[in-house]
Amino acid sequence: MKTIEIAPKNQKITEKMRYGLLVSLLMLSLGFIGCGPTAPEQQQIDPEIPRLEDGQLSLNSFLRQMQLQVKAYDNDIQSLIVNCSISSGDTLLLLTLNDDGLNGDHIPGDHVFGASTAWFFSDTTETILEITFHATDADLNEAEALRIESIIRANLPPQILSISSPDTIIRPEPGLYDTVIVVAELYDPNGPEDIVYVGYEVQSIDNPQEWRSSPAWYLHDTGIGADSIAADQRYSAGLEIASTNRLARNIFRYQAKDRAGNFSLFVYDTIVIYQNLPPEILSFKLEQESIPKQVDNITPLRIFMEAKDDNGPDDITGFHFYIKSPAGEFSSIADFSIFNDGTSGDAHADDDIYTVNLRLPEDADFGQFFIYGEIQDRRHNISRSDTLGFTLVNITPFYSNISYNSTVSRPQSAMRDTIFISVSDENGLADIAAVTYREKSPSDAEFSSERSVLQLSAGEYYIPLVWDSSSTAGTWFYRIWVRDRSNELAMRTISIQVNP
Repeated sequence: MKTIEIAPKNQKITEKMRYGLLVSLLMLSLGFIGCGPTAPEQQQIDPEIPRLEDGQLSLNSFLRQMQLQVKAYDNDIQSLIVNCSISSGDTLLLLTLNDDGLNGDHIPGDHVFGASTAWFFSDTTETILEITFHATDADLNEAEALRIESIIRANLPPQILSISSPDTIIRPEPGLYDTVIVVAELYDPNGPEDIVYVGYEVQSIDNPQEWRSSPAWYLHDTGIGADSIAADQRYSAGLEIASTNRLARNIFRYQAKDRAGNFSLFVYDTIVIYQNLPPEILSFKLEQESIPKQVDNITPLRIFMEAKDDNGPDDITGFHFYIKSPAGEFSSIADFSIFNDGTSGDAHADDDIYTVNLRLPEDADFGQFFIYGEIQDRRHNISRSDTLGFTLVNITPFYSNISYNSTVSRPQSAMRDTIFISVSDENGLADIAAVTYREKSPSDAEFSSERSVLQLSAGEYYIPLVWDSSSTAGTWFYRIWVRDRSNELAMRTISIQVNP
């Protein structure tokens, strides 16, 4: 310990003076003790010996820095030197702290010595740091060492929760560009500020083992450009698609990285680039061109249609068929089924040749029909087939002729009219068992009950009609049946337009 002189060096202090001074001080202290309450005994603190307390360690994960500080006391604080040692396993770091407001010290001259330094440990695993603070003044007086311990928990990797992007995109025309917005939703157990990078790679179309990358292929959460809201943990990027991009299935894999160097698991996403071309109908064929009409059952019609789409068979989303009866216009057919799986008359599965089974309505007239088909893709591009003809033929018995006035004007008084019916039977007219009909006026929801027609002669029949001013204007329908002795049927439906 150093000696402090309380008199100038050239002044002598005698033993008698020393003794008198000592006795006076003792008497004075006894007087105070006797006159007042007894004070608790306090530990004497030598102001000449430096003292340290309240040592602290804090981490700045953004700057990856350690911040250390400790309070120091000394009667000559300006000359105090404060150091600390930081150890973790076999690693030791020595650091000098200051009270000058520099290098991590916040306020100069506040007796709080501080310093900052880059952390030297890996934060991907749990780390225990042992920190010891030391202080020495100008007279080499040393403070009692102050020791603290900090446990640094492991930094867990980020997670990509989802990827949002369109499934398909049309390749732009030459000279044009399009942009695909990709959004990745992320989570980091150590906080969103721990994420430093979100990027992606693209699988080579020619070599699936190769993944292409670029420093420019990254997503951001800044609220600028493709990203709509900043700091919402939804990272975004705009992928530019040009006319030079290949028509293919593009596979992306996304990965995030945090400050500790942890990487998330890969998350994969697929975007199909296709060209905006309509699908093609390569062939359109009927199974047979002459089809016998079925009366008890709906008459089937089978078509084989070869269709192709350069964007893949899944791009074909709709099939439509239109038919024209002998006396009508083209209309849509709703009752059909399509197969390309090797069943229901389809020869081979997944061969681009579709088997179409249609059903003609029960009241379809005999004669020449025409039919064509259309296919549609996701962009509503339509391709139409050639128009084919087929004949719906009658089974015995059959109608050789039906004559009637298809249009009449409603008279003021009663006017007679007639539907003449001629029938034939390959087994002879004697095979015809009955000729009946049902009527449906414009005001009726259903056909009437079955009625018998009148016979003129063998094979010749007629239905008498009467029109007057009370007849309902509009279209009247007559459904006529011919039955033979085997109960085989032939049916025709005719219409008569009654004008007001």
